[in-house]
Amino acid sequence: MSQQKTSYTLIERAINTDDHEAWSKIYDFYKNFMLKILSDIGTPSNECEDVIQTVLVTLTKNLGNYDKTKGRFSTWLAKIVKHAGYRHFQKQENYSKKIEDASVHSVFDSYLSASDFEKRITAEWEAYLYEEACKRLETTYRGKALTAFKMYIEGCTMSQIEEETQYTAGTIYTLRKRVRKSIIAEIRSIAKDHGDHSQ
Repeated sequence: MSQQKTSYTLIERAINTDDHEAWSKIYDFYKNFMLKILSDIGTPSNECEDVIQTVLVTLTKNLGNYDKTKGRFSTWLAKIVKHAGYRHFQKQENYSKKIEDASVHSVFDSYLSASDFEKRITAEWEAYLYEEACKRLETTYRGKALTAFKMYIEGCTMSQIEEETQYTAGTIYTLRKRVRKSIIAEIRSIAKDHGDHSQ
């Protein structure tokens, strides 16, 4: 299948046919996003896979209910993942302790307004796209070009970046512009390929 197929094309295939390839591609792309959501609500890493399997069961039953006119698939999926994560907490004997360990803003997402929840999910989705773009560019940029860019994004000083990368300030400025342009293009490509045209 062409890499230009959108996630919604895959969703349609998964809904209308017993297409294992479509399900596999949906899982492969969104697995790390689901892990990010579960991590955000405090799910232990060794329990995340169990929750994801629960999510997949839910998707097989409810994927046909997704309506792309009402929002992005990533937002719809995030709600299912968070609900599965909280249900998983409730099944654990140390439920109350896990709730204490989870961040307050995550535990009480259900009390957020629709617009606030959408903003949270959008921020998480954009962060995920950024991480995926950086992974794709690891084979494009050799040396520490990506490291320099990430340090700049994280607010490191020029001297700190110079010390870590052993690049001159002029080189860092040049690489920063080049990497930024590549990341933006990569994010747009990933988003387009998966049915998100808002980037």
